Amino acid sequence: AFSDYTHYITVKPNETYDSREAEIIFYSESEDIYETVSVVQLQKDAIIAAKSEYILEALETELSFKVSTNVEFEVQTSVDWIQLAPDTRALEEVELSFVLEKNETTANREGYIILTSENIEQKIRVVQLVRGDSNMLTITHNNKLFKAPMFTGTSVAAVIEWGDGKQDNYVMDITHEYSTQKTYTVEIQVWGADEVTLPDIVGVSQIDFTKF
Repeated sequence: AFSDYTHYITVKPNETYDSREAEIIFYSESEDIYETVSVVQLQKDAIIAAKSEYILEALETELSFKVSTNVEFEVQTSVDWIQLAPDTRALEEVELSFVLEKNETTANREGYIILTSENIEQKIRVVQLVRGDSNMLTITHNNKLFKAPMFTGTSVAAVIEWGDGKQDNYVMDITHEYSTQKTYTVEIQVWGADEVTLPDIVGVSQIDFTKF
């Protein structure tokens, strides 16, 4: 006669970007029979853009970046001055291209490129700078951990060259850790800043404001 049994099996979350398969085998040694149950666990869905933020000049330009994904996704923009390039097929290509209109305003402006797929959303912030020249601030120091100055003004945007080949877009309280402690020269190109405040001058040997 047949008997009913309930087996409870715990399956760990799949944190990879591929589906995975396994087999559960029920085996009777006395009767020399077995039954195999196949289990398929779906992958972790993801949309990963190369960067989460881009800072661009005021001129009309094209922005291209690669997207790594294992799902089909849709592309939207939050502003009308960022348009998906006509020859970009978002569901078939891993590289997306956008056309940015020239910034004729008197302030930096920002918008978002939004990639969506069911319950996944990836936002890429795009900052387009105001027409005009940028300012440059150069700081020489010998710290292993360096905190960037704070900039205040209208629509501040900046790009920081840390002096070790690394680069970041400026955000409030941004810091950078170096692999070794030696002398580095930090170059900060900034737009829209009226004032700069240094957190401290420990380890700082030179500050050049001549181009700020």
